[in-house]
Amino acid sequence: MIRKADVVHADETRSSVMGDNHWIWVFCNSFLTLFRFNKERGGLIVEQTLGKDFKGKLVSDGWRTYTTYTKDNGVVHSRCWAHSLREVKFECKLKHPDLYGWYCDIYNNVEKGRAYKQKKRRLRMWEKCKAELAMWVTTAKAHKNLRKLAGLIENGGDDWLTPILYPEVPLDNNEGERSLRLFVILGKIMGCLRSETGKQVYETMMSLVSTWEKQNKNVFYTLQNTL
Repeated sequence: MIRKADVVHADETRSSVMGDNHWIWVFCNSFLTLFRFNKERGGLIVEQTLGKDFKGKLVSDGWRTYTTYTKDNGVVHSRCWAHSLREVKFECKLKHPDLYGWYCDIYNNVEKGRAYKQKKRRLRMWEKCKAELAMWVTTAKAHKNLRKLAGLIENGGDDWLTPILYPEVPLDNNEGERSLRLFVILGKIMGCLRSETGKQVYETMMSLVSTWEKQNKNVFYTLQNTL
């Protein structure tokens, strides 16, 4: 069902399995959640999960594992504006308030363009925002302390503007982050997982419970009926 979804959010966080470092990955939307453990923060985990024939749109924080997958397989990719806004605010608000305000204006235009009903208006806004974002990157690069930030924004390319052309795609990856939050809390309570079987049971049960909650099902009775 995840492979057939129109929009999928993806995110990952560190986890410990039998004392070894692992990563728990989430692939989700507002209706479904799928958790998967992986030894690495990379590799083929995204392709193995979504497949080479995925036709939906992927929303992520821009980690290279996602960008490699989307480029190699021609998948529409959207970057999370919430991440970039936080980074631009941290680097620019005090020392470069004009650049911070400019970046916020670009974000507001992306949001405005996404709301347009006519495809031609959205395309015009896409072109405008693309030009503005390119100028912002060029201006930021003129400041030595902002070159790294400008590079991160530049590497996102047109992925920042995906929601304008595909209004069904949100401007952030909050769905993925929210889906991971329960796991993070439970991880702090339990510590590490202590067996391979436990890892498999945990990713399965977490996927089911999160999905049922999103579908407004009673988790206890749904699990009881499933068993």
